Amino acid sequence: MPARPILVAVATTLISIASAHAAKPRIPDIPPDLPVVVSSQEPSKSLKGGSYAVPDSHYGIFSHQKSSNLLGGLGLIGGLAHGAKLRSAAKAQSGERVLFENDLSAMLTEADTSFIRDESKPENRIELTPAATYFFTTDREFSMTCVIEATIFKQGRSADDLRITVSASPILSLSDEALGGKVHEQLQKCMKRSADILAMLRQHGTGGFQRATISPPNGKPISWYIFRPAFPQRFITADGNRVNEFGVTGAARTENIRFETTD
Repeated sequence: MPARPILVAVATTLISIASAHAAKPRIPDIPPDLPVVVSSQEPSKSLKGGSYAVPDSHYGIFSHQKSSNLLGGLGLIGGLAHGAKLRSAAKAQSGERVLFENDLSAMLTEADTSFIRDESKPENRIELTPAATYFFTTDREFSMTCVIEATIFKQGRSADDLRITVSASPILSLSDEALGGKVHEQLQKCMKRSADILAMLRQHGTGGFQRATISPPNGKPISWYIFRPAFPQRFITADGNRVNEFGVTGAARTENIRFETTD
């Protein structure tokens, strides 16, 4: 079945974040027989992302605040001032409690019933920590990205890890009377897609990623590692030990992607 046309935004995102050559995947081998434990601990500020990590939650916020010409002309001082402005704006938006009502750990165990909560932690295990970031494009509108950090424990000690990020939710509005239900639905989908990616990685490992050349409509071709078993229905890439899914189902433009047969 032919793939649907790509969303322009997906190509733009790839171009804006990609280097000329993405780092070769360093996805650790994930033993299929290890139990998967979902942590109920609060994720790190780094995992939450954004310019403000909401305390006692799984969430981070990034504000859209623009920098003024004055701040731009002040160099390092201006950069620090703009960073403080971003953090202040994001912190103000953390008052929207409807955004933080969902327990991502519970959603993750619902996404895959083989996952267990962290009341029991075998010495050898895969431990998942979920988080989500809200990206405000205006004072009222935002999209979201979710991430799970998968840490492999051997004999009770952390041996390796990777991060799985799912992007490109629809734009939501704080003015929407049905916002609570829509946020819940999107986070639920995001956790499910993250769990599905982990399952695929356990099955195929690093060998599932194949280097490809992407020719954007405008700009220089870039190299990227794409997860071939899921392509073109899902656009999953790797850079180092980070795995990212962009866009929506069927959002890959196959005519602009050429897979390489050798590395």
